[in-house]
Amino acid sequence: MRPTEYTNESIIEAGQRLQAEGRNVTAFAIRERIGGGKPGRLLQVWNDYQESQAQSQAETVAELSLEIAEQLTLVTDELSIRMKALVVALNDQAVKTADRRVAEVQRDADERQKQSERELDDASHVVDELEEKLDDMTGKVETLEGALSELQVTHHAQEVEAAQLRERLAAHEQRAVSAAEQYAAEQTRLSRVQSELDSARAESSSAREEAAKLMGQLEAMRAQIADLNHALGAR
Repeated sequence: MRPTEYTNESIIEAGQRLQAEGRNVTAFAIRERIGGGKPGRLLQVWNDYQESQAQSQAETVAELSLEIAEQLTLVTDELSIRMKALVVALNDQAVKTADRRVAEVQRDADERQKQSERELDDASHVVDELEEKLDDMTGKVETLEGALSELQVTHHAQEVEAAQLRERLAAHEQRAVSAAEQYAAEQTRLSRVQSELDSARAESSSAREEAAKLMGQLEAMRAQIADLNHALGAR
C-alpha cells in the first residue's frame, strides 16, 4: 500500500491552529495549511477527532443513557454522512470549476499560440520579402558600383585628355600669339617697304620725266646738228 503522506497528528494540529486563529475548520483550509491531502480524508480525520473530543467530554461530565447515546450516535452518523456528501459535492464542484478554468486557460493559450504562429508566419513572409528586396537592391548596388567605376575610369581618361588638350591649346595660343607678333612685325616692315617703294616709284617717275626732257633736248640738238651739217655740205 501507498504510505499516508500526511499523518493524522499533522491534520489535527492544523485544525487546532485554525480554531485558535478563529477560522472555520474545513477540509480545504486544512489542506491549504498542511500543503496537500485528499479533502475527504482530511475532513474525516478532523471529524473523528472532534467526535472523540465530544465523547471524552461527555464521558467526563456524565454518562449518557443508552437511548440518548444511541440517538446521539445516529445523529452523529447522519451528520457525518451529510458532511461527507457536502464535502464530496464541494470537492466535485471545485474540481469541475478548476477543470473548466484549466480548459479556458488551455483554450486561451492555444488561441494565443495559434495567433503567435500566424504572426510568426506573417513575419517570416515579411522577412523573406525583405530578404528578396535586399538581394535585389544588393544586385542593383553592385551594378551601379560597376557603372560608377567605369564612369570614374572614363572621367579620369577624359580629364587626362582635357589636360592634354589644354596643353596643346596653350601651345597653339602661344604659337598664335607669336604668329600675330610676327604678322604685326611683317605688316610694319611691309608698310615701310611699301613707303620706300612708293618713294622709289615717285623718284622713278621724276627720273623718266627728266630723261624724257633730256631725250627731247638731245633730239633737238641732233636736229640742229643735222641742219648745220646740211648747210655746210651745200657750201
